Amino acid sequence: MTKESRLLLLSVLTLIIYAVIGLIQHGSVVFPFPINDFLFFIVVTQFTVWHYHKGTLTFTMFLAGLFGLLSNKTFWEIFMSIERLQDFLNYPWVLWFGLFNTICIIIGTVYLIRGQKSHYTSIITTTGIILFGAGFHTQIQLLSLLGFSLIGLALLLRPVYKPLHLLWFLLLILELSEFLTYFLA
Repeated sequence: MTKESRLLLLSVLTLIIYAVIGLIQHGSVVFPFPINDFLFFIVVTQFTVWHYHKGTLTFTMFLAGLFGLLSNKTFWEIFMSIERLQDFLNYPWVLWFGLFNTICIIIGTVYLIRGQKSHYTSIITTTGIILFGAGFHTQIQLLSLLGFSLIGLALLLRPVYKPLHLLWFLLLILELSEFLTYFLA
C-alpha cells in the first residue's frame, strides 16, 4: 500500500470513527461533514508536499482544498466571535470561496480529461463534471454525488496522473458521507 493510499485510508477511518461515536451517543449514524473541508485540505496539502513537481494539477487541487476550507463556516467560527462572524457572513465571501472551490475542482477534472486516452472514460468524466456543476448550481446534492461517482468510475477504468487520482476518490467519499448524513437523519 502506497503512502497516498494509507493517507486516504486514514481519512476514511477518521470519518467512520466519528460516525460510530455519533451512533453510540445519539443512536443514529451522523458523519461529521463540517470537518470534510478540513480533512480534504489536510490530505491535499500532504499530496502537494509529496508531489509538488507534478505541477498544475497538484496546485489546482491545493487551491480547491484551500478554497473549500475558506468556504466552511466552521473554519471561520474558530477565529471570530459570534458577532463578527454574523457580520462577516452578511458579505458573500463564503459563497465566493465555495464557487472558487468548485471551479478549481472542475479545472482539475478537465486536466484529468486531457490525460485520458480513452474516449469512453473522457465521456464519463465529462458527464461527471456536468453533473457536479449542476449539483453545485442547483444545490441538489445527489447530482454532485453522481458526478463524483462517474469521475471515480472513469478513474477506476483508466487511472491517470497517479497517485493524484486518489483525491477524486476522497472527494467522492466525503460527498457520500455528507449525503448519508442527510439521508439517514
